[in-house]
Amino acid sequence: MRKISILLIFCISTVVELVAQPTVQWASRIVRHSSQKEDMFYSAKQALGPPNAMEGYANSLYSWAPKDANSNRDEYLYVEFGNPMRVRQFAIVESLNPGAISKVYLYDTRGKSHKVYEKKTFRSGYPMARVFAKKIPFTSYKVVGLKVVLKPSKIKGLNQIDAIAISNNEASVLPKVNALKYDEMVYQAENLGKLVNSRYAERLPIISPDGKTLYFTRKYHPKNIGKEDKDDIWVSKRYSDNSWNLAQNVDQPLNNERHNSVISVSPDNNYLYLSSAYKSRETDGVAVSRRKGRGWSKPKTFRIKNMYNKNPFSSYCVSMNGNILLMAVERNDTEGDRDLYVSFRKSDNQWSEPKSLGKTVNTVGMESGIFLAADNRTIYFSSTGFAGYGGLDIYMSRRLDETWQNWSTPQNLGNEFNTPGDDYNCTIPASGDFAYFSSNFMSHGLSDLFRIKLPKEARP
Repeated sequence: MRKISILLIFCISTVVELVAQPTVQWASRIVRHSSQKEDMFYSAKQALGPPNAMEGYANSLYSWAPKDANSNRDEYLYVEFGNPMRVRQFAIVESLNPGAISKVYLYDTRGKSHKVYEKKTFRSGYPMARVFAKKIPFTSYKVVGLKVVLKPSKIKGLNQIDAIAISNNEASVLPKVNALKYDEMVYQAENLGKLVNSRYAERLPIISPDGKTLYFTRKYHPKNIGKEDKDDIWVSKRYSDNSWNLAQNVDQPLNNERHNSVISVSPDNNYLYLSSAYKSRETDGVAVSRRKGRGWSKPKTFRIKNMYNKNPFSSYCVSMNGNILLMAVERNDTEGDRDLYVSFRKSDNQWSEPKSLGKTVNTVGMESGIFLAADNRTIYFSSTGFAGYGGLDIYMSRRLDETWQNWSTPQNLGNEFNTPGDDYNCTIPASGDFAYFSSNFMSHGLSDLFRIKLPKEARP
């Protein structure tokens, strides 16, 4: 009788866990991997978090891919999840050349492996992407990790995995994109045209607060001052009929042999904030330059307490009043690839130590392209850590108090703005009527600059 009671209690608890607490967990940590195509893109860490290539996306930079396509050896990725739990299904999002999965193991809290899937015959012919979801008997153990094994030689081409999940119920694991809903029609973004864009790479647009001057970076152009793979600052003026004049290189001292970009413009158009240290031994940093006749003064570098960035990439934004510095960098307390941080001006050129904006906006993915609107509380940024439409998507969040730690849940600007490609570096004039951004989707060059009219729901 006691055995029957114990069994009944176990069955009841199992049913309660399945019905009352439906949970989907996406991988949050890489334990080990056999290889990776690159250290940044196509790396193992790109498989963390929810999928960001959900609409048949192919060749996603933000998916894990083994070093060698068509390799004869097995390749694997071993991930862990934040909270141990019993599992009813697993799901693996394959963003390119799916079908090479041969084995899947679950790992319990003691580190013991449990093989829950194996395939010995393979066939291609799947669409560009798929969600490989398998229901399994509800595990008696709590799962902390999952290992997926690929046989790349069986499915030709580069095999890619965008995300990995476990669930304690049978419902679909695919998350819904938390997209803004608009009451008005949103018209298609307009390409800024050949006077601004070229066959090279245009990125990092910054519109002046009055909406009349557009600064941006251009890569690979033969008129750039530094090496061809370095970004130079270019500028274009908007006429009264909304057309643009031919973009010009701003020359020295703002451009040098390193990466250069404008990150913010003062309301009076007399100060430019710049992404670069402008020092011989420092590459990453922030500086300011003052208008000087028809040119600009030599940039003066900010002194930021305990400033370091463990990532080769970064992005910055200075508030309209010049007292707030937002940044996307990688530090010791970073959740993922790069996170969003804030620093406050203490004196003329002294800034506080960067402080994370918190887990509401920061993910195990990558946050970048941060922009603070003129209201000083609405941020626009790009991320691969939330469910999106492919590649980098643009999100909006609003600051809820004065701590800079509490934010509204980020909302995707929707597929009216975001594409299957990379959409990033959103910038908005003080009027809030238009958004300017970079995209490599349907661009004439490697990436182009676009403009779109902002509906009221997306305005500061």
